[in-house]
Amino acid sequence: MFPDENDPSVDWGTLTCADFIALCTDYLEGALALDDRARFEHHITVCQGCDRWLDQIRVTVEAVGGLEEDLVPAGVLDGLIHAFRDWKASTPGALEKPAL
Repeated sequence: MFPDENDPSVDWGTLTCADFIALCTDYLEGALALDDRARFEHHITVCQGCDRWLDQIRVTVEAVGGLEEDLVPAGVLDGLIHAFRDWKASTPGALEKPAL
C-alpha cells in the first residue's frame, strides 16, 4: 500500500526530472523501495513530460524487449554500442542514480 499524498509524515522530497529518468529502469523492474516508488509515481502525477516519457519507454520495451542479440545485424549492434559509449563519455554522470 502506497502512502497517502496528504500524509504529513511522508517526505515527498524533490524528485527532479533527471532523477526520475535515472530511476525508470528500477521502477519498471519493480526494484524501487516502496517510499521511492511512491515518490516516483507522485512525480508522474505532477509532471506531464515525465509521464509521456515513461509511456514511450514502455512502448519501446514492448516493441524491442524481446529481440535477441543474434537477430540484430552486427553492423547495427556495433553502431549502437559505439553511439552509447560516445554519449556516456560526453555526458558526465549520465547513468548515475540519484541519492534518495
